[in-house]
Amino acid sequence: NGNANKHNALLDKMEATRKQWMDEDDDDDETDQFLQQAIDMAVQQGRGWAPGEKEEYMKRILDDDFIPPMFCSSEEELERT
Repeated sequence: NGNANKHNALLDKMEATRKQWMDEDDDDDETDQFLQQAIDMAVQQGRGWAPGEKEEYMKRILDDDFIPPMFCSSEEELERT
């Protein structure tokens, strides 16, 4: 399957990049390690963007009329989000 090959290639590239960054960064930051473990577990469980989900999200976020809920200054703005 072409998508599976792309997915595996992407994961391999991400892992290689992460290892390169870890080699360049001498600090043992537990937060980075914890975050990486969480990301690895999520990917292993098949979590991520559903087909078309990321594009729809980006379209909504980049819309000039969109106000993220945390920045709404009125109930009316919140209802429109």
